[in-house]
Amino acid sequence: MKDSKTREEVRRQPYPYNKRRAMADAAVENPATQLLPHRKQLPSSIPNIDSLEGLATDGSDEYSTLKKLQRHLEYIQLQEEYIKDEQRSLKRELVRAQEEIKRIQSVPLVIGQFMEAIDQNTGIVQSSTGSNYVVRILSTLDREKLKPSSSVALHRHSNALVDILPPEADSSIAMLGAHEKPDVTYADVGGLDMQKQEIREAVELPLTHFDLYRQIGIDPPRGVLLYGPPGTGKTMLVKAVANSTTANFIRVVGSEFVQKYLGEGPRMVRDVFRMARENSPAIIFIDEIDAIATKRFDAQTGADREVQRILLELLNQMDGFDQTSNVKVIMATNRADTLDPALLRPGRLDRKIEFPNLRDRRERRLIFTTIASKMSLSPEVDLDSLIIRNDPLSGAIIAAIMQEAGLRAVRKNRYNIIQSDLEDAYSSQVKAGAEKDKSREWIGVDMQDMVIQNPDALDPVLEYMRVSCQDAVSYDDSFLRFDKIESIVKMASTTQPTYALSQAHKDSLEKSLLETDPEIAAIMEKEIQRQRESIILIASENVTSRAVFDALGSPMSNKYSEGYPGARYYGGNEHIDAIELTCQARALTAFNLDKAKWGVNVQCLSGSPANLQVYQAIMRPHERLMGLDLPHGGHLSHGYQTAQRKISAVSTYFETFPYRVNIETGIIDYEQLEQNALMYRPKVLVAGTSAYCRLIDYKRMREIADKVGAYLVVDMAHISGLIAAGVIPSPFEYADIVTTTTHKSLRGPRGAMIFFRRGVRSTDAKTGKDILYDLENPINFSVFPGHQGGPHNHTITALAVALKQANTPEFKQYQEQVIKNAKAIEIELKRLGYKLVADGTDSHMVLMDLRAQGLDGARVEAVLEQINIACNKNAIPGDKSALSPCGIRIGTPAMTSRGFGEDDFKRVASYIDQTIQICKEVQAALPKPDNKLKDFRAKVAGGEIEKINALRKEIAGWASSFPLPVEGWRAEKA
Repeated sequence: MKDSKTREEVRRQPYPYNKRRAMADAAVENPATQLLPHRKQLPSSIPNIDSLEGLATDGSDEYSTLKKLQRHLEYIQLQEEYIKDEQRSLKRELVRAQEEIKRIQSVPLVIGQFMEAIDQNTGIVQSSTGSNYVVRILSTLDREKLKPSSSVALHRHSNALVDILPPEADSSIAMLGAHEKPDVTYADVGGLDMQKQEIREAVELPLTHFDLYRQIGIDPPRGVLLYGPPGTGKTMLVKAVANSTTANFIRVVGSEFVQKYLGEGPRMVRDVFRMARENSPAIIFIDEIDAIATKRFDAQTGADREVQRILLELLNQMDGFDQTSNVKVIMATNRADTLDPALLRPGRLDRKIEFPNLRDRRERRLIFTTIASKMSLSPEVDLDSLIIRNDPLSGAIIAAIMQEAGLRAVRKNRYNIIQSDLEDAYSSQVKAGAEKDKSREWIGVDMQDMVIQNPDALDPVLEYMRVSCQDAVSYDDSFLRFDKIESIVKMASTTQPTYALSQAHKDSLEKSLLETDPEIAAIMEKEIQRQRESIILIASENVTSRAVFDALGSPMSNKYSEGYPGARYYGGNEHIDAIELTCQARALTAFNLDKAKWGVNVQCLSGSPANLQVYQAIMRPHERLMGLDLPHGGHLSHGYQTAQRKISAVSTYFETFPYRVNIETGIIDYEQLEQNALMYRPKVLVAGTSAYCRLIDYKRMREIADKVGAYLVVDMAHISGLIAAGVIPSPFEYADIVTTTTHKSLRGPRGAMIFFRRGVRSTDAKTGKDILYDLENPINFSVFPGHQGGPHNHTITALAVALKQANTPEFKQYQEQVIKNAKAIEIELKRLGYKLVADGTDSHMVLMDLRAQGLDGARVEAVLEQINIACNKNAIPGDKSALSPCGIRIGTPAMTSRGFGEDDFKRVASYIDQTIQICKEVQAALPKPDNKLKDFRAKVAGGEIEKINALRKEIAGWASSFPLPVEGWRAEKA
């Protein structure tokens, strides 16, 4: 028992205590064996034991030799045992290490992408969470397999790289894997003879007979684009091509490349092309390519930029594989017009094959007969009766007709299809159902707890469902097997909807304005009467058309649509998008602009906000702007400030410095403007006016802007109609940005537009590279969401109508008359002895200087209003204050719209002359203490001055004889 305990104690001692002691004792007896055994030492390395003779030569007797041999044998046995023990220990360590590796590599792991190695033990990886990490690399991994873009597994806590995955292990790559060869053949595709020939030449022949192209000395097409409406056979024909070759077939939908994290999409593009090269010959089929390959633009969001990076990687891969690599790329889309031109160029997509929707009778016959050849048709069936019809059909619709006909035959328990089945199927698929189904909708109903009160009423429905669902279980050869039927489809009539609110509420929404709010209707009627009996000379007003008013007062006002076409924050904007895109196209057409060089935003609510939106898009706060001074004919939105305060918000947010006209001539002093611009160095130079009657020299403005590196912004609010008609020079040749209102000479609704340049702005003097305009996205962003929310859709609709009218011969004739009328009143006023600022006009208005008459514009305006002539007081160059102007502005657009000619405006000039004489008389008659403006207005409005009363009556009768386009518009609607 004692010995056993001792052995147990010895066994528990740290290894190899007892064996080392024994070896030490043996070494003392034989110094030749002082080397301790080592795990790498072999028994044959022990000296002097190779032969018995070697030991016997030492002079020892046989007994001594035997003992030595025994000790050496024991030593060898001990060393053998030690090595075996070490081996067992290493095996245990190996097992523990393998278990530890398994634990480290145990799921869940994070899938990542290896970026690059730093050294043997560390590297940079990108996690699927989107972040990049510097991590340790498991020492057991094969570094040869660890290449950039490799799929790797990362530890879920430490992110250490613990495994190298095959590309197919990534779910995003696995879905790109080679698909089984389709079973569709060319014989299964009806018609499309030309398309078959082209795709065989572009794809099949290069894969099967590449030597033909080599002998001729040409390169086969690298890629093919199939485009056309849905259901025209694009995908089916691709499957037939894949079936006819031995090539591997890789199919992917374009939207699958769009992943959550940056870089995943381009990586997938690289992987799918790598997979194709490794498994060549191969066909890569990318369906719905427009999801990632639309025309590039200045993206505002990270998602848009990622899609563009995917496109760039696709372009790179298309250029990267050799023509002899036996990899062909086929792409398909329904919207070829939206694809990026870089993808469509020769060398990438060499063949563009169209699949038309409207097929001729031969094509229809081929498709019908191809599908019918696999079906059981009655001998009486006449397919030609369907083929000769003029309804537009695609291959998918024809297949649906035949499928529906077969379903109807099964419903009638027949084994063949008769003519009536085809006729009914044609009506249901092409004619959108019979007339009796138009007032019905399909509703899903859970039948588990339903109690049917009137079972007979459901007989037609139950019969249809029996064929569609119950019989599907019975007819194994005709239908797929269903495990369980849990619901039924019920047709519910919707011809008599219930109204949740009261009838009074319903009536209140349907009543006219006159019935609902007679007070407002009466005020509107008075305004219509005022317009009818007045002469409107305000240059910024016009009389728009009935069609524009119809669009303004339309249901388009009901829709809220923040955002831009195709990128709205609300649903239901399909038709709003169509209206806005139409309006944009008509705006470019109206001003004869190339859409590749110009774009337009039509959402602006008014002219002043439009200018502010432009400034914010291209300037930082407190950057510099130069515009025409307000008293010299400029506008508040171009900046205005006095010595005491900043009047305009533009002057508050930005630093403004005005340029002026020459006081003597009334013409813009371009020499002084250039000197001041070179000194002030503005970021923006504004060429625009509100009371400047001469034409602006846009070429000179462009030269000045270029000298100081400024944007040239043209505000053509007053003259846009004249420019659209081509009766005065256009600024678009010289401007970077053009803004305009839409209700003045353009004769549209009250809105605004911003036109902006696209393309090349200048060339870098050092590098020679083109510098592109970056205006579209900043301006659109400044409009929304920068300054305003949802656009006024009814206004945009009305603007689209007005822009169409602006592109007519009648509109040009109207604008020519506007110019003639302005010239006529200029000549007549000069004949009467009045001074005009700038000595006349080149446009649609004149500006009278009343200082020689000792009057101000406010008093003349007050008397003109009393005789039914509407015009506005206006500052003139040299005024002490813009708040006390000494001029009046007279415009011709509104009354020209009503039919005034040159003689009529000469008569208007005589009325203005009489008004000025009345003003002098009233002003002279008032005592000096009572000669303030309010006293003057009270006097002329009192009804005591017979000349005013007589003129009012005369003008009301004369003006009423000219048509007012919208006269009685609301009254008619009432």
